Amino acid sequence: MRYLCLRYEEEAKLRTLPGAEAEAIRAEHLAATESIQQDGHYCCGEILQPADTAATVRVQNGIAVTPDGAFAESKEQLGEVLIIAHDLNETIQVASKLPSARLDTNEVRPVLEIPSANSCILTERRRTMGARSPYSHVERTTRVAHPAHSDGGLRMKYPLLIYGDEQALTETERQDCYAESTQLVANLHSDGQYLGAHPLPPTAMATSVRVRDGKRLVTDGPFAETREQLGGYSLVEVKARDEAIAVAAKIPMVRKGTVEVRPVIEIPGISQF
Repeated sequence: MRYLCLRYEEEAKLRTLPGAEAEAIRAEHLAATESIQQDGHYCCGEILQPADTAATVRVQNGIAVTPDGAFAESKEQLGEVLIIAHDLNETIQVASKLPSARLDTNEVRPVLEIPSANSCILTERRRTMGARSPYSHVERTTRVAHPAHSDGGLRMKYPLLIYGDEQALTETERQDCYAESTQLVANLHSDGQYLGAHPLPPTAMATSVRVRDGKRLVTDGPFAETREQLGGYSLVEVKARDEAIAVAAKIPMVRKGTVEVRPVIEIPGISQF
C-alpha cells in the first residue's frame, strides 16, 4: 500500500531557530529522505512554502471566493506531503525518523487508489533494482515532457489541499465526485497541468507519530480534530498562482468544503513528481 505522510510544523518556532540549528534540521531531513529513497520506499514528496503564501478557495452560489492565507488558522501548519510505499507499521517507523516527528507531528494515512484518475498520465514506468528492500519492486514514475510545455516558460508546482466534512456526502454523491474528479484529471492532463492526485480515506484510519525524548509516541486518529478534514490533494504545474486557483475552483469538493492552494519549495533530490 501507499501511505501519505503529512508533516506538520510550528512555523513561528522554526523561524526563531538559530541559523546553525535550522540548517542541521534541514540536513537531517534531507538525509532521512535520502535513506527512504535508497530503501526503495520513497514514491514522491513536496515541501510546502509557508502558510502565509497560501490562498483558500471556496465556491459559494457558483462564485469562487479566494481569501489569502491557509485554510486552518492554527499554531501548527502542514509543511510537507510525502508518499511512501510500506505497510502501516513500517510507515510509522519511517515517519518517526523524520526530524519533524521530534519537533512537531507527522500524520500517516493510506491513500485511496482510483486507477481511472491516473491512467491518462504519459509516464515511463521503470522498476527499482536491487535487493536491499522488500519493496524494491515498487514502480516509480518518470515524467515525460508534455507538448503544452514547449513554450519554455517558467512553471510552478502547487499542491491543492482539499478539506471538507467527511459526513457531507452520501455514497452516491461520493461516487459522482470521483467521476467528476476523474474527468477533471483528464482535462488537466490534456492542458499539461496535471502531476498527481489522491483522495484519502476517513480520518479514523489516520495515525499520528511523535518522538519525544527519544521515545516514539503513536496515537490513532488525525493530527487535528477539526470539523473539516484533509480529504485528498491534487498536484498541478502552472505558470501562475491565478491558474492554480482557477484549477482549485473546478475541484468538485470545493462546492462542499475548501481547497487550500500553496506553492512548493523545490529541493533537488527530494521533489520527485
